[in-house]
Amino acid sequence: MTRWNTTQTSQTGAVDFIQDEMTLLNQATRTEATAVSGTLTAAQMVNGLYVQTSAASAVGLTTATAALLVAAMYNVQIGSIFVFRVVNQDAADAITFTGGTNVTISGPGTNTVAAAASRTYVGYVTAVTTPAVTLYAM
Repeated sequence: MTRWNTTQTSQTGAVDFIQDEMTLLNQATRTEATAVSGTLTAAQMVNGLYVQTSAASAVGLTTATAALLVAAMYNVQIGSIFVFRVVNQDAADAITFTGGTNVTISGPGTNTVAAAASRTYVGYVTAVTTPAVTLYAM
């Protein structure tokens, strides 16, 4: 990956840097699961796609901690964001999320993805020194 070279005088380096950053944003980790409970990893969440294929009952998942989410992000600062998408292919059971340490879930319908539905969350970093993240349900 190209890193910014402060001694470079042309715009080519800046364009390469921006293209590399956009490539990172466009990379997604896809996780397919049938579990009814557990804790998600930061790798599953930061620009992740979580697909619940089936479960024997309602699903309860805990997010990664804010510290782990912030550590998984590149060049993170207050205001940095990531996208986390959830697809619930289970026709009968909902997924309910609980925020890990210093993770707040906010927005319409907040922490539940209904059966046979999907939801997008935007993670917003609210603090870095003592990491805190708010997941906004869309």
